[in-house]
Amino acid sequence: MSLILYLQTSVLWKSIGILSRRDRFKIPFVLLIQIILGLLDLLGVAIIGIVGALAVTSVSSGQTGIRVSQFLEFLGIENLTIQSQVIVLGLSAALILVLKTLASGYLVRRTTFFLARRGAVMSGELTRRLFSANSEFIKKRSPQENLFALTTGIVTISIGILATSITLLADVFLLIILLFGLAVVDFYASLITFCMFAIVGVGLYRAMHLKAKSYGSDNAIQAMENNQTILEVLGSYREILVRNRREFYASKISKQRLEIANINASLANMPNVSKYAIEITLVLGALVMSAIQFLTKDAVHAVGILSVFLAGSSRIAPAVLRIQQSAIQIRSNSGSAGTSLKMIDELREVEPFNQIRKTIDFEHTSFTPEVRMNHVSFTFVGNNSPTLNDLNISVEVGEMIAIVGPSGAGKSTLVDVLLGILECQSGEIRISGSTPAQAIDRWAGGISYLPQDVYMSIGTIKNNVGFGFEEKEIEESLVWRALEIAQLKDFVMSLPDRLETKVTERGENFSGGQRQRFGIARAMYTNPKLLILDEATSALDAETEADFSDALRKLKGKVTVVMIAHRLSSILGSDRIYYLEEGRIIGAGTFEELRARIPNFARQASLMGL
Repeated sequence: MSLILYLQTSVLWKSIGILSRRDRFKIPFVLLIQIILGLLDLLGVAIIGIVGALAVTSVSSGQTGIRVSQFLEFLGIENLTIQSQVIVLGLSAALILVLKTLASGYLVRRTTFFLARRGAVMSGELTRRLFSANSEFIKKRSPQENLFALTTGIVTISIGILATSITLLADVFLLIILLFGLAVVDFYASLITFCMFAIVGVGLYRAMHLKAKSYGSDNAIQAMENNQTILEVLGSYREILVRNRREFYASKISKQRLEIANINASLANMPNVSKYAIEITLVLGALVMSAIQFLTKDAVHAVGILSVFLAGSSRIAPAVLRIQQSAIQIRSNSGSAGTSLKMIDELREVEPFNQIRKTIDFEHTSFTPEVRMNHVSFTFVGNNSPTLNDLNISVEVGEMIAIVGPSGAGKSTLVDVLLGILECQSGEIRISGSTPAQAIDRWAGGISYLPQDVYMSIGTIKNNVGFGFEEKEIEESLVWRALEIAQLKDFVMSLPDRLETKVTERGENFSGGQRQRFGIARAMYTNPKLLILDEATSALDAETEADFSDALRKLKGKVTVVMIAHRLSSILGSDRIYYLEEGRIIGAGTFEELRARIPNFARQASLMGL
């Protein structure tokens, strides 16, 4: 009863619910095959009981029972010697049981592979939905939690819960079939067997299931915390070294790994406890059954029933052990699967983005790079005041527009709504007459974005400039053109391997200014008509910034530029500048017009020697 109630828990049903309707229909089909295979088990056990009865009959020179005689006649071997009958029946029982085991193993393997592949599909679908959600939702969880939910959590659902549940149900049906068959032979023997294994199985489950769930949750939490600590060290190694905190972090990581090791050892030891308990139960049960049978039955019947009991128990005991271990495993995995199931539920109504075209039209002939922001406002959840408040910005084709303001003015949020990462709560944004999301979908590569911190992946310079494309799709001529715009062509030409030069993790083998210029090259690779820069020159020295500004001026009239800037020196050549304060546009105009009208802007310009 406890097991049946457990199977009705929400985690299992939620896990089944994420399968497609077609896939859910396959589960009963698999269970039906397992039931049929269970009948083969029953047949093999029955034959072994007959062999036992024949062996005793041979020794005692007695007569075989009516049921045994009828079975021998059915097989057509009633006229053979008892020795021949035993050989035929023994080989038949062995063949049936071996074939059943092989077929069951094959079915379990196919089911596991099927669910593993479905898990991969689910992971991809969940990833698409997460990427389709706004940045607020993504930032609600830590990067480690998101990573765990998309990867390990999905594997836990597909293999640790669904595949294990199917195995558990198959073993439950096998147990029922074998106990029913034993009841036909001897009701009391069946009752004793059932009570004996049920008491042990339920007792072990009750003793371990709470610990298993707790261990599973703790293991997931500790793993995420440990990964976060390691990433923290790798991301700020210089600071940690200078602060002399390496020993602190090394000890912290060691302690976390020790906690994880203890949890994993505890989980790994649980099946051993169950195994030894079942083995002891089997031995004691055989002694009890032998005593009862030889005290109440003649030798032929006693040996026959005892043979059936021992043969049946050899199949029942592993089934009980698997059921108990599967129940604990599901309970343990339910703690790890919670993060993924919650994310799936929260993203159920989010429409995944459309399939992006693999090829890009580098001409973008139908794209008009003009931007209209009309009465745009945005407020983050939990904030009382809006981060963006009634913004009106127009960017004409070929213009270079700058947006400046103090920290906290809303510049980064403006970039997010402009790129469609966040949806404005009032007003509208149109790029080439479409929403940002529609524009990105229709004119892939027509819009480019350059962040303040450029991410460089492990690979080659060619891979990093053509970031997001398969290596065979990257056109070297476009890479060189982009590098020339970013003032990097001569530098890359001087390297021994040129475009095939290796890039280490986070681009550590290049300077900060070089990494930023590689980001510029990446942004220009698709020949964009609209370029959005977010503090793009912050890591450049004065000379490189001047070179970059010169490159931008050469693009003037060909590329529409929207530049979010903190350093005012980078916006001197802008056609128009918008000044933000507390989410509002305080003023708009040329550099000199803003300096004359806005005291804060004038003060910043003076501090920078402008």
